[in-house]
Amino acid sequence: MTDLERRPRELVLRPLDPARDVPSLLETWAAVFGERRSAGEWSRRFLDNPAGLRAFVACDGDRVVAQYAGVPSRVWIDGEEHRFVQSVDSLVHPDYRAGLKRPGLFVRLAREYFAHYGGPRRAGGGDATAGDTIHYGWPLEAAWRVGKRFLSYERVREELVLVRELGATPSAPATDCAVEELRPGDLAPGADGDEIRWLWERALGAWGASAVRDAAYYRWRCAPQGDARYRLLGARDAAGTLRGLAVLRDGERLAPGARALVDWMVPADDEDAARALDAAARAAARADGGARLLAWLPDRSPDFAAFQDRGWRVRPTPYRLAARSFDRRFDALFLREHWWATLADSDLA
Repeated sequence: MTDLERRPRELVLRPLDPARDVPSLLETWAAVFGERRSAGEWSRRFLDNPAGLRAFVACDGDRVVAQYAGVPSRVWIDGEEHRFVQSVDSLVHPDYRAGLKRPGLFVRLAREYFAHYGGPRRAGGGDATAGDTIHYGWPLEAAWRVGKRFLSYERVREELVLVRELGATPSAPATDCAVEELRPGDLAPGADGDEIRWLWERALGAWGASAVRDAAYYRWRCAPQGDARYRLLGARDAAGTLRGLAVLRDGERLAPGARALVDWMVPADDEDAARALDAAARAAARADGGARLLAWLPDRSPDFAAFQDRGWRVRPTPYRLAARSFDRRFDALFLREHWWATLADSDLA
């Protein structure tokens, strides 16, 4: 029996310990992805997340050789807070990989991760972070096949993208709203409370599930990281009331020449705020050198149709949204019909 044949039985699978595991994890990251990530970038993405940390590792002694991790968010469903977790940065060191015909280390680690974090919150002795309702992601084809076969992944939808060719700089529409740029680091509840959360509560409308979008969420989600720079545009009326919010990412990420409309938070019945933000987002993307602007919105939402009325066009994408539910009330059909999810709920932009 070779060393590699013995190794899987010797591995320890457990929750990640940031104090001891991160340096080795980043070395394995570099071996898998061919690029380096700094400890600061890792910490900002995972430890600074106000919704918590989700990560399981496989260790060969002190060496981290595999990880299954996620980015959680606080999701509001029918008056209750749940945790949805996007699966990200799953990896297995090349020396420890198995083929796809039988469960290998990737599947073993994922099963331990799901068993630890998923399902009803366990009282007493259980992990305080356990109790996730949904784990989801946009797996590549190979990972989708493995997840569907071994990990109970379900297809939620094939993603569509809204595309707006930019052309000439648009003129500001005649509305009762003016658009200003907000700085993520300055967002904080004021004397009158958290205006971002107030807007989110209005914009949520009839949608049954949405990640809580408040000042803390945007400070974390839109903080600069690596080559990612975000611009938050807010639409205010003459009284100073925040009526809408749009988030853009500068630079190309999803497609050549494209800029991303990462998030959109406007009540469905506020056409003035929507038109003001739409024009401002297109102008900002064009000023950044973009040829087109891309947005992901649920195709069953009123906004999906309203964007097309304003000149956006629908195109297919290579992305498939998959999920694993730990609560039978919230299956793939519920997510398809009721979950407000944009690029902000992903790591794609």
